[in-house]
Amino acid sequence: MDFKKIVEILQGTIHPDTRESAEQQLNEIHKIIGFAPHLLQVVMVDEVQFPVRQAGVIYLKNMIVQFWQEREPDPKADPREVLFSIHENDRALIRENIIEAIIRAPELVRVQLAVCLRNILKHDYPGRWTGIVQKTIHVLQSKDLNAWYGALIGVYQLVKNYEYKKPNEREPLNHAIKFIQPLMYDCVMLLKHDQSEAAMHMKKQILKIFYALTQYFLPLDLINEEIFTKWMKVFQEIVEAEIPPETSQVLVDDRPELIWWKTKKWALHILARMFERYGSPGNVIKDYNKFSEWYLKTFSPQILTTLLKVLDQYRQQQYISPRVLQQSLNYVNTGVKHAKSWNIMKGHMQILIQDIIFPLMCHTDEDDELWNDDPYEYIRMKFDVFEDFISPVTAAQTVLQSAASKRKEVLQKTMGFCMNVLTQPGVGPRQKDGALHMVGSMAELLLKVSG
Repeated sequence: MDFKKIVEILQGTIHPDTRESAEQQLNEIHKIIGFAPHLLQVVMVDEVQFPVRQAGVIYLKNMIVQFWQEREPDPKADPREVLFSIHENDRALIRENIIEAIIRAPELVRVQLAVCLRNILKHDYPGRWTGIVQKTIHVLQSKDLNAWYGALIGVYQLVKNYEYKKPNEREPLNHAIKFIQPLMYDCVMLLKHDQSEAAMHMKKQILKIFYALTQYFLPLDLINEEIFTKWMKVFQEIVEAEIPPETSQVLVDDRPELIWWKTKKWALHILARMFERYGSPGNVIKDYNKFSEWYLKTFSPQILTTLLKVLDQYRQQQYISPRVLQQSLNYVNTGVKHAKSWNIMKGHMQILIQDIIFPLMCHTDEDDELWNDDPYEYIRMKFDVFEDFISPVTAAQTVLQSAASKRKEVLQKTMGFCMNVLTQPGVGPRQKDGALHMVGSMAELLLKVSG
């Protein structure tokens, strides 16, 4: 298989005049043994023009998705028809080189290679490809920070393949994580004080791995109390870390996409999930009863103190990204239900309601602009159930409902505040809208009380 010829054909797929004939040539040669590994080689070579590499990786991804697994013949099909799948020799070469390709690839190519890797792992791990674990360990033990990121993307693809599987189906993953998890922790500790973009991308990738690993099942045999405590300290420190001052020069609408805010979002995503699913006594499955009691006792003071600081920064008009605010409120919402965590929060609750929840529930400048520009989009957004999953306004509303229903003193004080806003002269319509929004959020509870 001629490397230069493949580059030439891929180049042809980019230009409208030659695209059709180039695609026809690819269809004629893609079944030849050696084609797929050569395609990966094209993708890996820096000297090849980027558009050509991108065309190559997309074609490779489509091949792997369609033809990696050996397919059973259709009983209704012509028995003389041979179903194509990538030859095992080619698959072995791709398995041998794909991690290296991910490490060396630019971001847009790396994204496509990650999809390739996930599909390969889905069919070949652990049966045909146990060597990936050792390869990943070798890379993470090296001093090459650039290589770490590629290896972590590989770990993420492995974990994602098992994310929704039952605990008894996760043994191959647990075997890998037993060796990889300590190295991930070492990586994040080495980068602890590094706030560069590259370091933050690696931290974010580690957080995404941890979240996918523990979202539905926390393997207590792998992550015992000592290890869990270390990770919780990592998440807390990431939440507490200061954002570089130069980010304030970025437009407000663009700031949530900055890697520093994204990393904080993932740390808070994990904290909120750990509390809700594993650390909330009375709301966990029996396997986590003991763990939940330990979690509530051990982490309530320190984590809530950190999150109350985040919320106080928002109260003082400092910028906090919407998802960071939302996840902080989600954690508070779980804490309202438990006496131990409530005792920490109750002294702050009235300020939280008046200075954070109330402003969030008021009609904002952004709401007004959208209403004037596109009322249909405004209505769609306000009633979009998917928006509710990520909206700090919905999170604030949920905290208010939980606090008012679980803690009697909250309902009376909140209604007093709302009535004061609604009856006091000189209060603007936006503030009255916020007060009515709060009353509406508690309507079901108010009807029960009056009934």
